[in-house]
Amino acid sequence: PHYLISHVWSECFDEFVEAIVHHGLREDDAIWVCAFALYQNQDGHGPSIADQLGLDIQAGPFSQILCMPQLHGMIAVHTSYEDLYTRLWCIMELSDALEYGVHISICGRPDVIARQLQQQADSVRAICGPSGLSYMIDDTRKIRTMLERAWGTESSPMAPGTGAPAYEKLNCIIHEHRAAAAAAASQRGSDGVLSNAVSRPNAL
Repeated sequence: PHYLISHVWSECFDEFVEAIVHHGLREDDAIWVCAFALYQNQDGHGPSIADQLGLDIQAGPFSQILCMPQLHGMIAVHTSYEDLYTRLWCIMELSDALEYGVHISICGRPDVIARQLQQQADSVRAICGPSGLSYMIDDTRKIRTMLERAWGTESSPMAPGTGAPAYEKLNCIIHEHRAAAAAAASQRGSDGVLSNAVSRPNAL
């Protein structure tokens, strides 16, 4: 694929498609959308979500695609139904994209992006999905461990961070990401583009 699409499951599908269509992709661009690329029915007729994600989150499909050399970038789709960064998977995708130096672009209505900019980022409360599902509990543990290692204390890279420093840094990153998206959207109309200007904050 040329682009990984970062999105939240509870969005309106029509709004999701409209945002991508207006983003300016070329006709021959190939996009990877987890909703279509992974079998997620959990009905016993295909592989389970856990089997497809594997034991190691960073060896799973999301991280592997984001480190592909032929990848052009990641497109973060902002829609009105739910904030993208209330979902841990989307925060993980943002973290990996920054880690691998992947170009991040934003699409969505300018009013939606501006409204979300006014919200306080709270990565501590972010969830993977509906509560009560065993694989969601496991995903949450794995993603939080990965995020805390990447953004928490750096004294022991092989052990999880303390938690709080990691989420404070991530909240700052999310706010910068939203602000850049809002500024770009206000200038470009229906979509905006964010380059690697938003990166790991050395000062934090």
